[in-house]
Amino acid sequence: MATGDQAESTGGGPRQWLVLLAVTMALAAVFATLGGQFATEEPAEPLFSLDTFELTDHHGRPFTNATLNGRLWVAAFVYTSCPGPCPAIIERLKKVESEAADLRELEFVVISVDPATDTPERLAGYADERGINAEEWFLVTGQPEHVWSLITEGFRLPVVSREDGMEPVPGVGPILHSDRLALVDGRSGVLGLYASGEEAERARLIADARGAAEFDSTQ
Repeated sequence: MATGDQAESTGGGPRQWLVLLAVTMALAAVFATLGGQFATEEPAEPLFSLDTFELTDHHGRPFTNATLNGRLWVAAFVYTSCPGPCPAIIERLKKVESEAADLRELEFVVISVDPATDTPERLAGYADERGINAEEWFLVTGQPEHVWSLITEGFRLPVVSREDGMEPVPGVGPILHSDRLALVDGRSGVLGLYASGEEAERARLIADARGAAEFDSTQ
């Protein structure tokens, strides 16, 4: 049986091992904390990218890919005569805006799924009606074929109207569309699609936006 001195000379006694273990765990905790502050993980690649588009905002100004070049933005899809779901989507988007108020680089875009009816003037009135900051948000419309192409082919989200043979849905209105929010980077890459009615999904959107903004700030 080895004595205490012999034990130290061959690898250390139990007390020394406990001290070493405690120091190692403390250092691991410190590095884990610092890692979150100094290591900026590159965000995931976009799911897909939007092609060039040309629309018009509620001020009558052109709204294209170049309008928000280099800026993060969240897109929602509504129409002004929508009886129920659309006002709820707007309120959820306002919650995202409030909870991400520190993200100055995050813009908010509302795309009409009924561009034949929703003129810039009508969208401006809708902004006032729904309590939207019309100087901060973009409410956009355009030629119907361009808008629907952007939604269905660009964002890859469904839009169906009664003109397409849709059966009437009580409380929904004449156009059936997605309630998802889309996060878009400054190069027109779609980073994610999020169910607006789920709090966890909205939180994930904000987290993804923070991650993208933090990464961009280091480039």
